[in-house]
Amino acid sequence: MKKILMSLMFVLSVSVLAFAEDNIAVFPFENKAGNDYGLTELAENEMTSLLVNQKRFTVIERKDLNKILQEQHLSNSGIVDINQALKIGKIKGIRYGVFGETNSVSWSEKNVASAALQIKVVDMETANVMFSKVYNIQEQQNKNADKKAAFASMLKAKFKKDISNDLINAFAVEGSIIDIKGKRVTIDAGRKNGVVRGMEFNVIERTEKTSSRTGEKIVVDTPVALLEVTDVVSDNSSICKFKQGEKIKEGMFVKQVQIDDRYYKAEDIEKMLIKRGIKAGDLAIYGYFGMGIAESVKDDPWGASNEDSKNSILWGAKVLYYLNSYLGLGIDFYMTDRSDKDSYDKEGSGLKLGYSNYSFKTNVISLAGRVNLNKSSNIRAFIPFAVGISNFEHRCRHAYQIGSNTYVERETKSESAYSGNLGFGLEWDFANNFSVGVEGKYNIIKLEKSNLNFVSVAVELGYRFGLF
Repeated sequence: MKKILMSLMFVLSVSVLAFAEDNIAVFPFENKAGNDYGLTELAENEMTSLLVNQKRFTVIERKDLNKILQEQHLSNSGIVDINQALKIGKIKGIRYGVFGETNSVSWSEKNVASAALQIKVVDMETANVMFSKVYNIQEQQNKNADKKAAFASMLKAKFKKDISNDLINAFAVEGSIIDIKGKRVTIDAGRKNGVVRGMEFNVIERTEKTSSRTGEKIVVDTPVALLEVTDVVSDNSSICKFKQGEKIKEGMFVKQVQIDDRYYKAEDIEKMLIKRGIKAGDLAIYGYFGMGIAESVKDDPWGASNEDSKNSILWGAKVLYYLNSYLGLGIDFYMTDRSDKDSYDKEGSGLKLGYSNYSFKTNVISLAGRVNLNKSSNIRAFIPFAVGISNFEHRCRHAYQIGSNTYVERETKSESAYSGNLGFGLEWDFANNFSVGVEGKYNIIKLEKSNLNFVSVAVELGYRFGLF
């Protein structure tokens, strides 16, 4: 009777495992190195602890796994190959299997401890190897060191630094956005997927590219935003807050933030978004303010500015559409305004006091463009250029006093002219889509009798967004 009850309890325990979500088993690791100083057994235990602490799976305890192996008459050997494990997995409801083997362990005459440990993760339903990697461990040791303790320390460090990261990457939680209300985002992944509060997800923009070599369609995943789980609502849903990134929409794919350098780290998402660079289809709007330096214009109608070179204020705006990452074309409009003041006092003819003020104003509209010398960095160098037409206004104001009366006379003469400029600039993406830069240009305005030539320096603020 006792044996029957024990058998029933075992069957019930196995049945629970069979219906559990994402069961995982660490099968006995194999020692192929001979004297491994306890490394193989320790690696197996470390892997089990890692999976339990990850809280992503229902980890089959070693005692339950031993019962399963005994039931399949595999307990004597202690080793299970992948083909045998696949059969066990399908019968007992084990979704994933972890396998390991110690390939080599050595302690050289120069006290260099080294070992090679291979770890595989297999999807027991599809027989696909999800992850396989050989970890080489090597470290110089003291000649009096305890060898078993030394290898144990080296292995634990490897698990903490590399193996744990790789395992999280292999089992990243995935899902999709099912609802958006302001910065409150709901995803279709919950408790049964191992989602916990504070977990972070990349929002993935998926695009399809065609291989120029094979002609095949290839899916490209690009992280565009970052979410953080604030509440796990149910087995199948969680609520997240929108932390940073670009616009998101329902149906977009989400993936748990990865750890190693093959993926984006949570703390690097913002940098990644800021460094997205310029791409084809971007439309950029720039506003700028600065000055024209050392301007001079000859043959002014009133003789102003023939000798002196003065500075002027300059402001404007431009819109550029980027045909590709390097070339943008569009329209540029700017204005300059400069004033020269000549004051004088004269006697005679009743003129007691007078002064004259000469100035000019230039309105320029151009077909403009720029060439980016580097496209992807958040700090870019570029060459701006433009060719267009301008309206040049010569202005003169006289003020004088006769007796107790003051008189002011104004006169404006204008002419149209061709214009052009070429320069160099630097631009920095300081936030999503926003940039600030500085550019210097050499400007030429071809007047009827002479040219207005000047160098301009301006600070530029830009906003860039993708049209397509």
